[in-house]
Amino acid sequence: MEHPARLGLRQIQWGAVWRGASTSGAIALTAGLGVGSWIPESSSLSVLITAVISCGFIAGGAVAGLNGTRMPLLHGAVSALPVAVLAIVIQVARWATERNPVGWIALIFLTGLTVSLSTLGAVLGNRTVARRRSLLRRDRVRSTIRRTRS
Repeated sequence: MEHPARLGLRQIQWGAVWRGASTSGAIALTAGLGVGSWIPESSSLSVLITAVISCGFIAGGAVAGLNGTRMPLLHGAVSALPVAVLAIVIQVARWATERNPVGWIALIFLTGLTVSLSTLGAVLGNRTVARRRSLLRRDRVRSTIRRTRS
């Protein structure tokens, strides 16, 4: 008998995960590195940049959850990991140059937050799908015409 974790990894559609990760990465990197580097941290616009980055992770989770045919919540959560790894690499580079490093605790918290926001995106994205009974597994529901005829 195969281990349940292996079964879960086999059911992940990596194309859906990469589509979600590229969506959230494009929005988060554009807002964070592009626009965020021009705005001082004490500015009131920094809150707006943070909100745009958060919406980017929600959008990426929604894209991954909608494109994954099975287990949309898992697809949404996994789609945040490539962008989180990229953020960790950027922070390690900042530590090497000693320019405003971010603490490890904050980095762990932000990684958990990105996964949570992407999972929220998968939930919100899959609420629009009418033929779904479970957010953990996609099930095919018999149409109402078949039920009325039987």
